Amino acid sequence: MALPSPVLYSPLKHTPILQQLAQIHADCILTDDTLATFLPNPEDGSMDVHGKMLVYWAQHGDQVAAGMRDIVLQFTDASERELAGYVSLSYAAASETGPFQSSVEKLRSVRSIGGKASRRG
Repeated sequence: MALPSPVLYSPLKHTPILQQLAQIHADCILTDDTLATFLPNPEDGSMDVHGKMLVYWAQHGDQVAAGMRDIVLQFTDASERELAGYVSLSYAAASETGPFQSSVEKLRSVRSIGGKASRRG
C-alpha cells in the first residue's frame, strides 16, 4: 500500500502526535545508536520520552507556530493517526545571503521488517 503525501505539522491539528515524534526520536537513539540531541540514561539505558523529549518536541511545535521551523510528517495512511516518519527543518540560522535556506535537523522514520516495526535514524 502506498503512503499518503507528506503534510506539514500544524500545531492546531497535530499536537496529539508529539508523543509519536518523541518515541520515534528515542527509538532511533536506542535501536540504531543514532546521535540525536539526547543520551540514554547511563544506569538503565532508557530514554525520558514523557519528560524532556516531549518538552523538546512541544518547543519545536511552538517554533512552527512562530514561523521558525517546519516539520514534515509522513503518516502511514490518510487517517493521520500513525506516524511513519518526519523531517524537522530549522529556519533559525537564516543569513542575509540566504534567508530562504533551512537546516535539516532531524530525519527519522519507522521501518517495517518482516511485520516487526523498527525505528531508523
